[in-house]
Amino acid sequence: MSQRTYHLILPWLVRCLAFRNAVVPISTMLTMDLGRAFASTMFVEAAFNIPGLDQLAYDALPRQDLPVLLGVMIAASSVTVVSVFLLDIVLSIVDPRIADVGMRRPLPIIES
Repeated sequence: MSQRTYHLILPWLVRCLAFRNAVVPISTMLTMDLGRAFASTMFVEAAFNIPGLDQLAYDALPRQDLPVLLGVMIAASSVTVVSVFLLDIVLSIVDPRIADVGMRRPLPIIES
């Protein structure tokens, strides 16, 4: 293979093969980091005395106000769950290999 052919084929290989395979794990990790970033804003709000949801949880911790703490935890976990759900939908559109996984076996029909 000549050097000219190599330089024409290499960008195509990187764009079509490597990027396609790398987009799924990278986007999954970034989505999971979104929940971690949502949880770490508590320290920023506490340090700079910014009112917000995490400041509410930080103030409820010493009082042991469990309903407030549970509400904040449900809100933080809901952000993570919704973002991962949306990522799954987007990845099934972008990468057809993911969309085909659920279509391999049909559900059994149960007759009574």
